[in-house]
Amino acid sequence: MLWGPLVLAGDLGAAPRRGDDGDGDGVRSAAPDPVALVTDRPVGEWLRPVNGKPGVFRAAGVARTVSTQSPIDVEFSPFFSMHRRTYAAYWEVLTPAELTTRARELVAERERVRALDAATISSVTIGDRESEKTFNQQGVETSVIRTDGRSGRRAIRWFSYDLPVNGQTMVTLVATYNSDQRRPRSFDVSIDGEKVASESQPQSSVSKFYDKEYVIPAELMRHKEKLTVRFEATNGLEVTPVFGVRLINR
Repeated sequence: MLWGPLVLAGDLGAAPRRGDDGDGDGVRSAAPDPVALVTDRPVGEWLRPVNGKPGVFRAAGVARTVSTQSPIDVEFSPFFSMHRRTYAAYWEVLTPAELTTRARELVAERERVRALDAATISSVTIGDRESEKTFNQQGVETSVIRTDGRSGRRAIRWFSYDLPVNGQTMVTLVATYNSDQRRPRSFDVSIDGEKVASESQPQSSVSKFYDKEYVIPAELMRHKEKLTVRFEATNGLEVTPVFGVRLINR
């Protein structure tokens, strides 16, 4: 939504406090519940200016949390004015039936994540200095970024982690990515120097987290106490941000 040339962002509450630098006004927490707009009316009928606050508008009862389908009031203001707040500038606009479907999908996804957590042997909390130090994070021209309340690591060259394993147990590598890319990405995923996958991502403005599984060959597991997982840029492009790295039983 625009006010003249200015993009309006919806204020969804205090940003979670980050462990690395203390940024954010809220407590440390997971990303907030997704929120959608549920209406078929023109914007001018439900987005109203707030008296005494030029450029600030309020949507009453139109936004709903997807998980509970509960209506909430959201205040919109120019994007540049958002500091230390959780906000949204891109919105899904749904019918009530579509909202119900999205709520069911969200419940199913949370069940999938719970099952994944139960199967996890080791997991890196990317962006947390202590966690990354524990897993011996290494890299060249790499840095931490944040997307939709989650920390990820990107690289112009490469980065890696050492994850402990029991050489007698077969495991699968799971990496978490996001589809929102300002430019194409290309990179290889290797384990102890052996390439297990080549990945590429097109440019996209749709933000969605997703997991990719990589089966680790048995010969790489034998008599090992740790595995070095490396993400390395290829074809002159960068490594896409990685928001999670874990090993699970298979």
